[in-house]
Amino acid sequence: MQEDSAILVIEDDEASAYYLEEILSELEIPVITATTASEAIEIVNKNKIKLIFMDIRLPDMDGYELTTILRNKGVTIPIIAQTAFVLPDDRDKAISSGCDEYLPKPLRKEILWETIHKFLSTPIPL
Repeated sequence: MQEDSAILVIEDDEASAYYLEEILSELEIPVITATTASEAIEIVNKNKIKLIFMDIRLPDMDGYELTTILRNKGVTIPIIAQTAFVLPDDRDKAISSGCDEYLPKPLRKEILWETIHKFLSTPIPL
């Protein structure tokens, strides 16, 4: 199904995906969720996506590898890496794999809004 400029949340943890979906629902932008890298690639190929939230730990490949694959396919959509496994070099690894931004979990709502606004120029809900 073709969505009209959706945000893609790639997240295998149900609670984390639900949290993001709840926050993003305030933007009134459609949200599509993928739980695996292969599902995410299919969604990107079939839908108009304006922003991607990329979990780094996925069951079939990590988010770094998936980001590299998307970039090699010519995907220029902003990708925001997000992970609960925060090591000192994770931010650099995310950016070097092609992510545009890196957010550690737990995601803080105000930082999430600022990041979304940075890439979409969307008004921040009050």
